[in-house]
Amino acid sequence: MSTFWVAVLNISTGLDPLLLDYFADAVDATDAIVVLSSDWRKWARLVQKIRLELVSRHTTLHCKTPVFDDIEDTEFAKYGMSCNDAGCGRTYEILTWLDMNAPDTTQWVAIDDMELSLPAKHFVHTNNYHGLTPEKAQEVIRKLTNGSGTEGA
Repeated sequence: MSTFWVAVLNISTGLDPLLLDYFADAVDATDAIVVLSSDWRKWARLVQKIRLELVSRHTTLHCKTPVFDDIEDTEFAKYGMSCNDAGCGRTYEILTWLDMNAPDTTQWVAIDDMELSLPAKHFVHTNNYHGLTPEKAQEVIRKLTNGSGTEGA
């Protein structure tokens, strides 16, 4: 099972249909499940909007990562992080979701425009003005398939 997170937003347009298509193609090419970790997960209306957009592309939103507002420094240490690390809250939420739901998963990718403290093999950093470009979608596929993904999928 592969896991990755929704990162198809474009700051100027919200949910961009073309970027959603790139995302859905990457999900299809890798048999990944979709776990939402963006701030959109905090609002039911926005989660529903994402869910409907993904369903229209024959993709399903599996679930969301937990939201932790108050994380103690000792909790970050569990993952070798300090709360000064980039994107520490989001990173902690992703790693906690993995520990709780898919502890044996080795192939997963987080896609985010926020800098996260994750190993490069598990992170695709997007630009908040461009979102998930075709090149970034191919990077997702390569990382989820250890480089064996079909180019142009």
